[in-house]
Amino acid sequence: MRDRLLVAITALIFAGCGPEETETNEEPNSAPSVTSVFVSPGSATVADALTCSWSGFEDADGDYDLSTVTWTIGKTSVGEETTLTAGYSKGDTVTCTVTPNDGTDNGEPVSAEITIQNSAPSVSFVDVSPNPAGADDTLTCTWLGFEDADNDEDLSSITW
Repeated sequence: MRDRLLVAITALIFAGCGPEETETNEEPNSAPSVTSVFVSPGSATVADALTCSWSGFEDADGDYDLSTVTWTIGKTSVGEETTLTAGYSKGDTVTCTVTPNDGTDNGEPVSAEITIQNSAPSVSFVDVSPNPAGADDTLTCTWLGFEDADNDEDLSSITW
């Protein structure tokens, strides 16, 4: 931790009787820094939790890493924890900013961003009818349970 230098100066007034004066000289604190910030997973969809991490915390005074995290979408703050689990949509650019802090001073913020990708849709059931089919039958394919985490419309197509 920061070294504190306490210098006590005693002034003697009137043959050794007098007040004690104390002066404190505290060395200035050095602001910390971080080298890199990362958002994972590297390719994320709305179904993914985003995690912000950083490396290279340095503090010349040897203070602890008390860095803070801020998540933003555009200019809107959406979180302050290392994990963000909601609030973003396909196409959003989500930024994690880490402000290095040693309990006394903030260092220069460092950021990383990720663009939320499209989620793959799914269907829960596919049926081909008639079943069994004869050589002269016209086959029909239907599906049920279309789901898309991005709320995109069902543009599914059939390939035979």
